[in-house]
Amino acid sequence: MPTEGPDYEYLPIRYVRAEGGDTNNLGLGTSPGKAVKSTEADTGHFEERADSPVIERGETNVFEHTYDVDWESGINYSQSLSRGTYMVDAEGGWAYVLFSRLQHDKPNRGILQVTTESGYQSDCPPEEYEVIPEEVNPPIWFHPFFKKVRLWNIDPDTGDVIDINKLSGYQLVSQAQVAANASQILSRDDNAVVTNDQLGTTPGGAGAATPEEVRLLYGKLVTKLRRGFHEFKMSGWRVIWSRYSWMAQPMDPGSYMQRPTDGGLPYYFWSVDRWNPESDPGTGVDNPGQNTLYLLPALVNRKLYNEADGGQPLKFMRLADHQQFNRTWFKLTSSWFGACMGTFDKDIYPYFPDSEGVEG
Repeated sequence: MPTEGPDYEYLPIRYVRAEGGDTNNLGLGTSPGKAVKSTEADTGHFEERADSPVIERGETNVFEHTYDVDWESGINYSQSLSRGTYMVDAEGGWAYVLFSRLQHDKPNRGILQVTTESGYQSDCPPEEYEVIPEEVNPPIWFHPFFKKVRLWNIDPDTGDVIDINKLSGYQLVSQAQVAANASQILSRDDNAVVTNDQLGTTPGGAGAATPEEVRLLYGKLVTKLRRGFHEFKMSGWRVIWSRYSWMAQPMDPGSYMQRPTDGGLPYYFWSVDRWNPESDPGTGVDNPGQNTLYLLPALVNRKLYNEADGGQPLKFMRLADHQQFNRTWFKLTSSWFGACMGTFDKDIYPYFPDSEGVEG
């Protein structure tokens, strides 16, 4: 006659059976792999059936264990095995309860079914990757066409005004907005034009710009603002990368500059071969890789994205992670937002280590 084993800690789940053959299993002591009907008293009975468990392998592992139990024990177990209950078996495997079912069988006996789902030692769902365009639409003076106005008399490295006695790009942009909002019935608007004396001859900041070029561009800026062109259409991209895990993962708060590949995004999502930061994004010299979010914009829209034509390459900011739990898996989503001009300030959004000075 089989005898009851010791008071075991674990309820068998996954591949473990309640055979009572070792110190980590519940159930009556029987020979390995064999379950027998008990002739013991009706109390304290817990024995797994011979045809249990049933295992279904898919994106996750689903285990259905069936036990013969005394009715009182069955009620106690079923009340504690609600959906989502986290369980650890004797082998250290993890599972979540999908549902439990208790059916009365004979006087003072019951049949307990426990169905659990586990991603432990199973394949994770595939990673997900998406790139979504988002409109940025910067103010019109950020367009490269007006770059010589915007940067006039401004140190390109520090952003400081070079000659405080002359107009700077900051003042020119503000003055153009005032002029654009001036009443059209005025016969003369002093803000609508600038003179060479007001501009001076700055030694830097606007490259090879001359006061005459800046005066001409300033007049066009005022005209376009008066016509209602306050911004220009430009899209940025939100890069979204999701992956799955069995346990919750640390979450990144974001709000700093970082290339997506520095944040863990696999290169096979980003490029068919590793991007060479020493290459020329405008000509594709020296194997820049097929990075469509860096190389292609510089080729098809040189004015916005190619530095050789006054544009700026894409820069990416890390956004806060998002995490959610669905049945068995934790889904962690990381994302970045990339745009070229008028979007990020390195004093406000610091660079992630090793990302400074390298775009894309």
